[in-house]
Amino acid sequence: MLPREFGVVLRAQVVESARRWLDRDVPALPVDVFRILVGVLAAGHFVRLLVEHSQISAPDGLIDHALVQEIYWYTRVGLFHPGMPGWLFPIAYAIGLAGALLVVLGHRVRLGALIALVVAASAYRWSFVVMYLDDTVVHLLLFWLLLLPVGHTLTLRGFGDRAARARWPLVRVSGVAVRCLLLNVCWIYFIAGVWKLDSALWHQGFGLSASMKVGIARLPELWGPEHLPVLRAVDWVVMTLEPVLPIPLLLRTGHPLKWIGAAVFVAFNLFILATLGIGWAIVGLTCTLVLFFAEELAVRFARTDASVPSPPRAPRGHWTRAEIASVVFLALVVSATARHIRAFSALNELAYAVLWMVGVGQDYRLFNWIDRVAFDVRTVVRVTRPDGTPGPALPPDALPDGFRARLLRGYAHDVRWLIVPDGRLFDLRLSLARRQASWACRFVQEPGTRVEIVSTAHPIRPDNLKLAPTRRIRLAGGAHGSGRRRDAREWFPTRRGGVPTSGALGASPVPESSEAKKEGRPPGGPLFLIGLHPCRVPSGHRPGDDVVHRVLRLAVHPHLVVQVRGGRDPGVADERDAVAALDGLPDADQEAGRVPVAGRVSVAVVDLYHQPVAAHVDGAHHLPLRRGEDGRPAPGRDIDALVRQGQVVDRVVAPLREEA
Repeated sequence: MLPREFGVVLRAQVVESARRWLDRDVPALPVDVFRILVGVLAAGHFVRLLVEHSQISAPDGLIDHALVQEIYWYTRVGLFHPGMPGWLFPIAYAIGLAGALLVVLGHRVRLGALIALVVAASAYRWSFVVMYLDDTVVHLLLFWLLLLPVGHTLTLRGFGDRAARARWPLVRVSGVAVRCLLLNVCWIYFIAGVWKLDSALWHQGFGLSASMKVGIARLPELWGPEHLPVLRAVDWVVMTLEPVLPIPLLLRTGHPLKWIGAAVFVAFNLFILATLGIGWAIVGLTCTLVLFFAEELAVRFARTDASVPSPPRAPRGHWTRAEIASVVFLALVVSATARHIRAFSALNELAYAVLWMVGVGQDYRLFNWIDRVAFDVRTVVRVTRPDGTPGPALPPDALPDGFRARLLRGYAHDVRWLIVPDGRLFDLRLSLARRQASWACRFVQEPGTRVEIVSTAHPIRPDNLKLAPTRRIRLAGGAHGSGRRRDAREWFPTRRGGVPTSGALGASPVPESSEAKKEGRPPGGPLFLIGLHPCRVPSGHRPGDDVVHRVLRLAVHPHLVVQVRGGRDPGVADERDAVAALDGLPDADQEAGRVPVAGRVSVAVVDLYHQPVAAHVDGAHHLPLRRGEDGRPAPGRDIDALVRQGQVVDRVVAPLREEA
């Protein structure tokens, strides 16, 4: 057969057959049932964002959002930016919730879906370090509502028209976007299943057991070593079924295998829903059963004989813009998520960039990363009174136990599934430790109370079924009256290698990456994360006072005595006095003097009390320039009440030392 003839046959047999399959009409009623389910799911998602606002999205919460946007520059594409007041976030989430309710009511469905998608995607990017599957699936379904033929039935206006309600079971719409969505769902399960073949733990039959123990698990204490044989068998069943799980749902109406496939699909998703904390994603994917069984549901709604075919619509010449966009979007999703398939690798980054710009960043590699994050991270808070006796436990809110908060604590041990640039990993982990310490100290009430936050990493592997810890990290510790607060960086002399200085509070070093992989310890190299936070509480302080709120940077306690030397030509602030010497350069052979310079030693804002500085008598070689004490220069003697930020000056090296 000639190449030209082969192309003609291929187009006739494959392309045209696929087009006819996509172009078949579908009942409108199941499509709008799916619309309502997605609207309810999105509304619940926004309620969750509102509940987690103070911890996750608030400017003074657990995340330094300015640092996140600095590391991941592409997260700046959104509604939220550093410097915004905290009260704007709940308002934005309420607007997104209103958009989701418009979807449910069937009024201006696409506008409501667009509003909800923009707000949800902005929240996703604002808190990018704690994003996960629930967010991406909600965004995906909201985007599909922009393309699906929704709003023809089950609308708020239609409920008041009895004749319109009677016609709803008979209304049919284009099936192009609907079937593209179903293919998208099949692709999610296929990629997620195939990627598990890249995991050593899944090959060993231990991938599911490890997944039951990580921070994403719902009941980690339920599964013990005695369940390992059963979980190993289920592990291999999952690897076999998941890539092809939704395929039987594409069979023709009434096919026996379609109902068997639906039962397996529901059982599989219910198992994940009961054991793993990705409920929003699983519920959303399960809702697509309404579209897989659209014809069966239409027959049930219409109460007619299934053997009677529905009247076909008149043939159409061209697809609408929404139908073309559905096919293009599906192609982009395939290209963006099939990065290791040579045919799609060239388009991977471009396709992902386009999806990111429309608010739908997709990556379907699910639980293949279990090999590098198989650690159970446990964190405890210890409270000690000033007399050394155990103090009362802090409220539960002092150590948030939500899924996103647990993800953040995992960063202390470098247990994460998000890629962080090597040069910024230290900064990110340090900021998260400081934020956790600052958050816990809000709930300390008694002056002199000592609070310690200790985190341990327990590797999950076949030879450590009892989950013995390998490393303990003290995230925060301190008490009222502890003097100067030490910056966390002072506790680790090097970023890689070495042993922390004495007094490092029992932090165990992490082995190098090769040893970490061999011994099953957290990756990332020796990084001692000990964010000391004294929790110095003044008398009468209550949680909620404006001691912490609106203070987004570390306060500075001035230690004023330092040794200085001439580093550059001195300048003058105002016009010099007529009797001042013309040559104002300091002599090179003179002994360096002492001047007050504020050292960057951090303390709580409530303890920032400046120490007085003694004035020295002018000498022959102390020419009156800026801030002189000779009393002769008249200009510049007025002192403004407003404290202004100083300018950073290069070439002035002033190491700190304590005054004897």
